[in-house]
Amino acid sequence: VTPNAGTGASQTFALQYSDTAGAVDLGTAWAWINASFAATSANSCLLQYNRATNTLFLMNDAGTAFLAGALLGSAGTLQNSQCAITLGGSSTAVVSGTTLTLNLAMTFTPGFGGAKNVYLYGANGTGQNSGWQSRGTWTVPGAVAPPVVTAVSATPNAGSGSAQTFAL
Repeated sequence: VTPNAGTGASQTFALQYSDTAGAVDLGTAWAWINASFAATSANSCLLQYNRATNTLFLMNDAGTAFLAGALLGSAGTLQNSQCAITLGGSSTAVVSGTTLTLNLAMTFTPGFGGAKNVYLYGANGTGQNSGWQSRGTWTVPGAVAPPVVTAVSATPNAGSGSAQTFAL
C-alpha cells in the first residue's frame, strides 16, 4: 500500500496485489482498514474489488453484508459510518504483468479516529490466495471535543448583608 504510513482524514491509496500467473488471474482484491485484525468486520472499513466486473464493494456498519457494489471510475460514493470511497476519484484497476494496482480515493470519519492497520488480501479464481497481510498503518484524526464551559465559583459563596463585592 502506498503510502504505507501516515495521518489524515483523506488519502488516495495505491493498493497492489501480485499473482505469479499474471495479474489477470486475480479474481478479487480486498483491503481492510481497522485498528486490529478482529474477529468481526463490524465498524471497520472492509472493501472487496472484483476485477472481472471492475466493481468495488464496501462492508456495512454491522459487518454482515456488503453494500451495493459500484463501478470504479463512475460518479458517486460508497460509504459507511467509518469511511467513504469517491468512485470518480478512484481509478479502474491497472493490470501490468503480475501486478494489479487499485487507486482508491478514501475519506475517513472522525468517529473512526485513531491508529489503524491496512490489511490486504488477494485471491484468484481457483481458490489460491495471499492470506491477510498487514501492509501499512494509517492514523485517522478523531473528533475534536467541543469546549466545556463551566461556572466555577462565587466568593463569598454564602453570607448575608445589604452590600457585598463578589468574585465570580
